[in-house]
Amino acid sequence: MPSKPKPTQRLNRRLSLPFAGLLGLLVAAVLLLIFMAWPMAPNQAVEWLRLLALGLGAAIGVGAGGYLIARALPRPLAPAPLREADFNPLMMANPAVIYRIDLRSNVRDRLDYISPNLPAVLGYAPAELGDISHWWRQHIHPDDVAKAELDGDFAHWGQQEKRRQYRLLQSNGHFKWVCDTTRLVRDADGAPNFLIGALLDIDAQMQLQLRLEEEQTRYRLIAEHAEDIIGLHTPELRLQWLSGSTRAILGYKPEQLLSIDILKIIHPDDWPVFGAKPWRVFATQDLVQTWVYRISTAFGAWRWFETRATPIFDDQGRLSAIQTVSRDINQRVLMARKLAESEQMYRSIFENMDAVVFTVGVEPDGEFMFLACNDAHTRLTGISPADFIRHRPHEILPPDLADWVVENYQHCVARREPIRYAQRVLGMEGNPFLNIVLTPIFDEEGAVSMIIGLGVDQTEQQKLFLELKQTAAQLQHVKDIAQLGSFELDISAKTCAPSVLLMRWFGGAHDNVCALPTPQQDEWRAFPEPAPGANLLAVNLPELNLPGAFLPLMGLLSYVSAIDQQRLALMLNRLWEKDAPRLHATVLMRRSDGLERSIIWDVQLVWSEAGAPVMLEGTLQDVTDRVTAEQAIARTNRRDAAVLHTVGEGIFGVDAMGKMSFANPAARRLLGFGTQQLTGLDVAELVYGEYPPASGFLAALGDGIPRTGLQERFWRRGEGLFPVHLSVAVLPDDFDAKRNGLVVVFSDISEIKRHERLLEMMAITDELTGLPNRRYFLQRLDEEFERARRYNLPTSVLMLDLDYFKRINDEYGHAAGDELLRQFARTLQSLLRRQDISGRLGGEEFAVLMPNTPCLHAFEIAERLRAAIGHIALAWEGSIIQCTVSVGVGDLLDGASSASEGLSRADKALYLAKAQGRNQVSGCTNLAKDAV
Repeated sequence: MPSKPKPTQRLNRRLSLPFAGLLGLLVAAVLLLIFMAWPMAPNQAVEWLRLLALGLGAAIGVGAGGYLIARALPRPLAPAPLREADFNPLMMANPAVIYRIDLRSNVRDRLDYISPNLPAVLGYAPAELGDISHWWRQHIHPDDVAKAELDGDFAHWGQQEKRRQYRLLQSNGHFKWVCDTTRLVRDADGAPNFLIGALLDIDAQMQLQLRLEEEQTRYRLIAEHAEDIIGLHTPELRLQWLSGSTRAILGYKPEQLLSIDILKIIHPDDWPVFGAKPWRVFATQDLVQTWVYRISTAFGAWRWFETRATPIFDDQGRLSAIQTVSRDINQRVLMARKLAESEQMYRSIFENMDAVVFTVGVEPDGEFMFLACNDAHTRLTGISPADFIRHRPHEILPPDLADWVVENYQHCVARREPIRYAQRVLGMEGNPFLNIVLTPIFDEEGAVSMIIGLGVDQTEQQKLFLELKQTAAQLQHVKDIAQLGSFELDISAKTCAPSVLLMRWFGGAHDNVCALPTPQQDEWRAFPEPAPGANLLAVNLPELNLPGAFLPLMGLLSYVSAIDQQRLALMLNRLWEKDAPRLHATVLMRRSDGLERSIIWDVQLVWSEAGAPVMLEGTLQDVTDRVTAEQAIARTNRRDAAVLHTVGEGIFGVDAMGKMSFANPAARRLLGFGTQQLTGLDVAELVYGEYPPASGFLAALGDGIPRTGLQERFWRRGEGLFPVHLSVAVLPDDFDAKRNGLVVVFSDISEIKRHERLLEMMAITDELTGLPNRRYFLQRLDEEFERARRYNLPTSVLMLDLDYFKRINDEYGHAAGDELLRQFARTLQSLLRRQDISGRLGGEEFAVLMPNTPCLHAFEIAERLRAAIGHIALAWEGSIIQCTVSVGVGDLLDGASSASEGLSRADKALYLAKAQGRNQVSGCTNLAKDAV
């Protein structure tokens, strides 16, 4: 960049310009003389040189002469200089102080003019300014020096004007906000000449702006940290503004929701909720509308919300805006859902278990009344539910039995723990013997309000359910966690201003809940010394050692319990000492109506820009219902765990995805998993292993139909399949009717199946010989006869009878005869084929059914049987007993119309063999006899 020329250089430039003009005229004259003196010659080159000298001389002469003539002409007069006295009156009427700084002299930043209204604006006389740079740095606010500085190298200014706002110290010692607008004036060469500026007093405007920003910051902090979403809508229902809490609660930025239709993220099933309560009702009525609905978060999950809308009217009473406060109540809805699921699960277990279950209510006068019973109770006692429920023991039981039952109930109430006793139910078939467990159920105050009885029939040899049904769970649904109110404690004024709602809850008849009343003003707060374990509020407030600025809170703290008073005092001290950004605690407080409530305190301390405390702001929220619900769920979970761990049958849950949601120890033991956790694993793989059935109890997930009395085969790890008896209860999903959960109760019936097979075998087997008995043999004979006739298959039948068996019994005794029959049966079975069916028809008479066997082949087999029987030698008490057999062979189909007719043909052949001398085979055709 070129540097600024010095004054001496500018003077030399003005003197050299006329000299250059005269020198030009002299050169032109010399060139003309050369042209005139040069002789003409025939040489063409020399002629061109003469003409060139002529042209150059003429051009230089004309230019130099014209310049000298222009310099000799008279110049226009310069404008008269402007005097300060001409515009000082105008400057006095101007609210801005005008100043000019000369940048041309060697001394930079020299103030060469300032308007005379300087004393009126800043209180200083121009003579007091001195060096403007030094004065300016001494009087500007230290925090504003950086933003008020100008770039000293004015040659690099990219713009002609700059505007700055900063604070200047007045003559009265106070800082005042000014707006400094500076313009750079350059000369013809672009070099900076002057800085012309205007100082405008904007102190009142800036004070209002700063206060507005402080109020906006305070409101934004409250809205950002609130647990609610605050919104502002136009009367046309268009969303104008949302609090920043949408980020933490819904995952959306406020500007995202301002640019879309809110109904797009509301569950379609909840749209009718807004149609039933249109917002336009605000145009005619001053009402507060409430909606409960589901809204989709930025993460794709549906959450329950409750929105309260309040109308805002202008001075003319017209609807100007609608303010909404939306609260996330998803936790409350989920709690209610869990309670409903738990109650439904226990009801399904209660109704499907085989054990006797009944409930007894404990009345305030100490009497007992039956409240409920299951089907097993009705089945074992013979007392119908109508005759049992809502009746006292002495109304339905014999006097002696009623006295004994009431004594057990009283014993359970007095001991406050489960008791056991045995009772025989007289008058019923078999007089069942019950082992009864009485379990006390406590209410919120710790008193026994109900007794649940569980009776196990000890006469049955099977495992029974030891379930416990809690019918007295009277849990309140989670209510709206409503904001009780707020308070503001002005640190400088030392005053506490509670909201109207806070006054109504805690103030009672007092004008201010923050004021500490005397015992005469509020007798219920003058407590005696608390006894050990008692839940009383304290009155020793002076011992809390609060900061002096927080003393106006003493009245409100007097409603807090003794232990929580100390805790709040410690947290307030940490807040005052800046050890914590905010206070958030749950305490116990007593309202003006005497009820003790769980209250959440949310308090923050607002600081000024200078770091001084300005305001203590707090909100109070009632969370008693939520705490009560959480305690009820905890008690329910403990009761669930007790029942699931003591019952002998396996119980497990299945969620809508077919995964195991829980399993009691019995279920893990029966499935062979011991103490291993099964939650979240696939149920089909756990209970079926490698042998899943075509259709099983998991079908209830799809159709939602409960099932009882099912028999399936489960898989036990390390052992294989085993039979089970199971019942399935369906737990529908509250949010999706097509998604169901299951509760499965099952027991191992392997021993029962083994006994069934044994009984079945005993029903079809001869006890002495182990062969099929007469009934089973005739049943198979009929089946084979029908099959042979349908498919025209050759089928034969043999009738066998031991020869002289009665003589053996008479000579050696029946024990020897029985042993001989067993030896005969073993020999018979060893010689028959796998497809042949043998049986004992009675005494020493036997029969053999031979499917797919022609009569001739059967005759040959009969001969082998006869020969083998003849070789039997039974050693008995020093003697050898031998026997022979006579066999009759018959064709089962040969013209027979029934199986008995075919058997009769073989029987006749047997009698023929005996008539012909015994120990021989008879029957079939003559061809068979010839072959033999």
